[in-house]
Amino acid sequence: MNSRSLKIPWGKKDRRLRLVPAAEPALEQGPSRKPVCMLTYCIFKVTLLSQGGRTLRQRPRVKIQIAGRKSLYGFARFIVESFGFLFDHCFAFYDNFERPELSKRAYELFVDIGEMPVAPNAVGVKKTRIDRALRKPGDRMLFKFDYGQDWRFAVELLEITRAKEWDLKPVVLERTDRPPIQYPPEEER
Repeated sequence: MNSRSLKIPWGKKDRRLRLVPAAEPALEQGPSRKPVCMLTYCIFKVTLLSQGGRTLRQRPRVKIQIAGRKSLYGFARFIVESFGFLFDHCFAFYDNFERPELSKRAYELFVDIGEMPVAPNAVGVKKTRIDRALRKPGDRMLFKFDYGQDWRFAVELLEITRAKEWDLKPVVLERTDRPPIQYPPEEER
């Protein structure tokens, strides 16, 4: 609405006046609430246990924070890279630490690439979310990487926290001890 659309005789003194629509009454609202982020982070302790069947004297460990909605594939990649290894081999998560092939819950990359799984009831890792495989604090799984070198890691869910803002980037919160070299020179083997 402007002054030209109304047929009101204006005097010279009233040129600066404009008609303004009446303000609508403000709706009464309660205290303003910030939207709640529904993203949860899982905090894990990951310990390197053995390599090639040999238990390590020093057990390097990392504490990782990662979004629960990430896939086990992304989780595996972050574990491997946080220990300074190349992500270049097949891997799996098992609930049986002593005999992985007898695991009741198993998640293997072999299933995703069309190979024969080690555990008969294994499902893939690419579409399985972390928060579906490890559901509550205290849940543990064996993470097996590189079946030739047989790197074994214990993965334990420590806590689940709600994110303050949406951020899917995983983070290493803490490190202890230095991990061994993934591919040592020939003289050291």
